[in-house]
Amino acid sequence: MNCNRVERLLDAFIDGELDGETMLRMREHLRGCDSCQTELREIRRMKCLLARTLVARPQDNLEERLLAACRDQQPIDKARISIWRPVRTFASVATVAAVATFATIALMPKPTPEKTPESAPIAFEIQRDQIYSVGLDPMAGSPTISTSHGIVP
Repeated sequence: MNCNRVERLLDAFIDGELDGETMLRMREHLRGCDSCQTELREIRRMKCLLARTLVARPQDNLEERLLAACRDQQPIDKARISIWRPVRTFASVATVAAVATFATIALMPKPTPEKTPESAPIAFEIQRDQIYSVGLDPMAGSPTISTSHGIVP
């Protein structure tokens, strides 16, 4: 495996979505490649941070306020629409989005070292990859149909 292929498959590797043989080959490449190990750590860290983001709840009366604002909306006078109105609207929306993004990032909880994925025992991952590589399904507890490996249920 080369670095380009490993980097493309890192998300699937972390999520356990690859077949066992590919997982073992990636693990072998990662053992000897500092660049790919760094990329793996960064992706795991990003996934941890994304999993901890808080979902903002809308205010309880948001629907009523939106409906009231729509009812109170005056008909648009097409003669008064200027060319700058869409630009101002876009600038306003972009500003609100930037502020919301910054606030979300600033309020994100910091990861604690003891809960990072790197601290998980690697023996489990190796065992899981070996089980997948011979055609077993560790979640079901029974082998998949495979005559090439000579597995007996």
